[in-house]
Formats: sequence, C-alpha cells, structure tokens
Amino acid sequence: MALKLGAATFSYLWKCPLEESFKALANMGYRYIEIPTAPPHFWPRSMDLKEREAIRKAAAKNGLEIVAINPTGQDLNLASTNPGIYEETIVQLKEQIKLAHDLGAKVIVFPGGRVHSLVPAPVEKARQLVKEALERCVEDAEKFRVVFGLENVPFSFLKLATDLISIIKEINSPFLGITYDIPNAFMVEDPIKGLEEVAPYLALVHVSDTTKKSWGHMPIGTGEVDFAAVARKLIQIGYKGITILEVTQPSDPESGIKASTSRLELLGWER
Repeated sequence: MALKLGAATFSYLWKCPLEESFKALANMGYRYIEIPTAPPHFWPRSMDLKEREAIRKAAAKNGLEIVAINPTGQDLNLASTNPGIYEETIVQLKEQIKLAHDLGAKVIVFPGGRVHSLVPAPVEKARQLVKEALERCVEDAEKFRVVFGLENVPFSFLKLATDLISIIKEINSPFLGITYDIPNAFMVEDPIKGLEEVAPYLALVHVSDTTKKSWGHMPIGTGEVDFAAVARKLIQIGYKGITILEVTQPSDPESGIKASTSRLELLGWER
C-alpha cells in the first residue's frame, strides 16, 4: 500500500507570491498541497468569492488539489482567558472554515490553544474554554462539510494524543478530527504509539524532522525521527489520507523539500 504525499507551501510564505509556490511544488511533482492561510499570502476577510475562486483555479492549473488550509495559530488562541482574543479567535476560525469550503479544502488545521507559561489557567478552566470554542467552530464545520483537524503542538494546551482524543470524544462530531504532526509528537510522546491511538480520528498527518534537543520542522533525515517506523504504522492502521510534508526552510525551500521527498519515497510514500 502506497502512502499519499503532499506538501505545504509554508516555507514560501515570505519568499514569493502564493501562485509561484504552486508552480514550484508542481514542478517537483506534487499534486496535493496544504496552504498556510496567513499574511502575506492570505487575509481571508479581504477576499471575495471571485478572488478565492481565482486561487482555486491557479492551483488546479498547476495540477494541484488544495487538501488543507492552516491559519498557523500564531496569534489566535482557543484557550485565551482574554475575552477579546478568545472571541476573535472563534470569529477568525469560522471565517477560515468558510475559506476552506470556498477553496475546496477538506481540512482546516489548528492547535488546541495555549496557556500562560508562568501562571497558567487551571486545567479545567482552559479545557472548558477550548471545548466551548471548538463546539462553536464545529457548527460551521458541519455546515460547510469541512473537517476541523485539531493539531498536536508541543507548546499547546492539548499536546498529547490522549488530550486530543478526550475532547473529540466529548464533542462527538464527524467533522472534528485530528491532524497528527509527527515532529510535534516526537517532543512529548512516542509518535508511533500516538498514531495507534489517534487512528480512528485521523484527518491528516504532518511530517518533517526534529531532534529532542531542539524542536523544528527540518528536512527528513536531518533529525532523529524514525520515519521507517512511521510509514509502517500508517500502513498498519490503514491510513488512506494525505501525509503533508511541512518542512520550514524559508531560505531554500526547494532543497529541503526535494531531499525530504527522496527519503520518504524510499519508505513507501508517493507524490
């Protein structure tokens, strides 16, 4: 069983216009892409349907399918105790869900919120904030038939596979699933065990490399992650979705993506 490999345009965010990143990935033989929907490439609130359709057509012109979008979560926070930030996070995520629908993407990727590193909110308070926000976002996800792929992030409030599963079970919607990021998992748990646990809820998989000492999204083969074991586990659990290569190497995106692609294809992935 071959594993389907796509790539994110993340490394091109400040390097070139979005359509040029489409051409670059298409020239490398990619068919599936994930787009970080953040400035300067995106500001959804300012884009009408015609502009959104133009982006969708530009991707299709290059033989690309937009499978997921990723607002990146840099400024937004599902666990914020600041009412203004909290409400704006929900508003923007609802806008992003509509954007995913308009672009033909099936998944929106977003982490499970952050708490203060020095004086964190009580666990139950933070969890309730995240749950209520997700319930409100899932209403729109169900309406537009887009899966909200809750992502594990090492500095997130919901960082472990079991954290994500617990809240997903409570909300109980087919439009709330998990985007399992392998290097993110590697920092806090065994990603092979994590894949086994999240298998029934898996909407998308992210891959890149990292070391335990320094978290990153490095080219495959330059860190410590055992991707042969990842490939075996994905095949074992019968994963039929897309694996997105999410290398962040903005100084030279092509070399990192090409080297990673070659290594992943030796392990069973194909573009």
